[in-house]
Amino acid sequence: MKIDHLIKGCSMIAAYFAGIAPLVAVVLIFVLLDLLTGLYAAYRNKIKIESHKLRKTVEKLVFYSVAILAAYGFECNLAEWSHLAQIIAGFIASIELISIFENITKITNVNIVDKLKDVLTNVFKKNKI
Repeated sequence: MKIDHLIKGCSMIAAYFAGIAPLVAVVLIFVLLDLLTGLYAAYRNKIKIESHKLRKTVEKLVFYSVAILAAYGFECNLAEWSHLAQIIAGFIASIELISIFENITKITNVNIVDKLKDVLTNVFKKNKI
């Protein structure tokens, strides 16, 4: 009987947060891409991989998810107009994206952020934007 209550409770929680699953999934994918590019950059540059750095990835996965879930709960109950969960998820994903770009720079020796700035600057100059 007690296990039924636990299953029902977990089901209710899962149903409540079902709408936010895509945002959490995208952030988790970005974290995993950061991990993979970071590992490859370390391998490529012959940098020792340390377990405490890998532990940070697990912490990020957990606490980024908590931040998005908390923002979603706040949004649903207090500020439906705010899109707070999307803002938080976007902010976290942008942090991870910058880290991915930094790792790619370490792997390829090409700074894609600088290259993108150059391209956009040229486009804006040509179009006088």
